[in-house]
Amino acid sequence: MTRCTRNRNPASSAPTVNLNPSGNRSYDRCPGPRGVEAITLQDKIAILEHTQKAGEIKVGLWGGNGGSEWDMGAADRITEIKIGAVEAIDAIVITFIRNDQTETKHFGSIDFKPYVISLQEDEYLVGVEGSVDTMWGLTLVRNLTLRTNKDSYGPFGSSGGIPFSVPLVSGKIIGFFGRAGEMIEAIGVYLAPN
Repeated sequence: MTRCTRNRNPASSAPTVNLNPSGNRSYDRCPGPRGVEAITLQDKIAILEHTQKAGEIKVGLWGGNGGSEWDMGAADRITEIKIGAVEAIDAIVITFIRNDQTETKHFGSIDFKPYVISLQEDEYLVGVEGSVDTMWGLTLVRNLTLRTNKDSYGPFGSSGGIPFSVPLVSGKIIGFFGRAGEMIEAIGVYLAPN
């Protein structure tokens, strides 16, 4: 049996991330039980650290601690956001470009009528505000308003609750993360310089 070793940086316990000339990343992995590749928590942290964009930060988590964690990561550009909302935020669907690939991530309810926000080529998010509240025994995101460098969208959801806001003087919002079950229970943002 061949012993699997990880290529580690001597200065840290994180695995080495190899960049080839095309800019693609590769990570050293070892087979786990039944031949499935096992990625340790340290490996996951190293992958996240090396895939973050220069200068980006995560801000927030406003809302409750129910549901499951979700995280779209940082995007090069957000192109469309669909929000499902009646009394609270039921769902958010984000279409974005990362590394020249278009992706769509859906969080929250699958049964909703969306409000569609299509961003122009030169339009980007510069602010998010909303509120969190306890409704139906859950702490969740009650309403959201999204602001871009060109327009304001919302509010979606209903008024009330404890307000939060992320207004930017410079920079932009390049991603979202949070918690969700059948509704969006918490939300936070990725910020980056322009």
